[in-house]
Amino acid sequence: EIARGNYWAKEMGKKSIDTISSQDYFGVLAYSFSPGGENWEVPLQPATNKASIKAKIDRMQNGDMPDFSRTMSMAYDELTMGVGQDAAQKHVIILSDGDAQPPPASLLRKYQQAQITVSTIGIGWGAHVMANSMQFIARQTGGKFYTARNPRQLPQIFVKESKVVRRTLIVEDTFRPQVLHAQSELLAGIRMRETLPNLGGLVLTSPK
Repeated sequence: EIARGNYWAKEMGKKSIDTISSQDYFGVLAYSFSPGGENWEVPLQPATNKASIKAKIDRMQNGDMPDFSRTMSMAYDELTMGVGQDAAQKHVIILSDGDAQPPPASLLRKYQQAQITVSTIGIGWGAHVMANSMQFIARQTGGKFYTARNPRQLPQIFVKESKVVRRTLIVEDTFRPQVLHAQSELLAGIRMRETLPNLGGLVLTSPK
């Protein structure tokens, strides 16, 4: 209901996927013209194939969401009982003009108990943005509320919010290493028959 609103929603979704690492999870819920109304347009998944995720975002056909309850419930279920249940940090970003019906207090309590934070971004100022509901959602879940009066403000907001869940590549936990490729040049000089000692941390990597 704002000029190029769906365009900006898609662009910010793609901006988020650029910000996080391939070790993080990413998903997009929207009220669309697809059957069922509320749908996982991008099912929650590791952000490994970013080009494929962006293509799915581009194909979205967004509608005007009637209430927040359904999509927030779907996000909660996936983050607590689905593929995202083991995530160290769980964060939801809502981009809306705020005129959808607010979620019930019972759902917000579930978010609090599961330590899922929600940040909300009001878009469409000068038209009919209803900020109270979005402010309340953010306040109750420990997130932040943003007043994006100009679409040009959106990129920096989404970069900031996406960094909330970006996984650090340095893990400082004690672990016992396991040898998977004994012939690797990286292991030259290490006796494979001996028990390897515990190490105090590691740097996460991904194959190229």
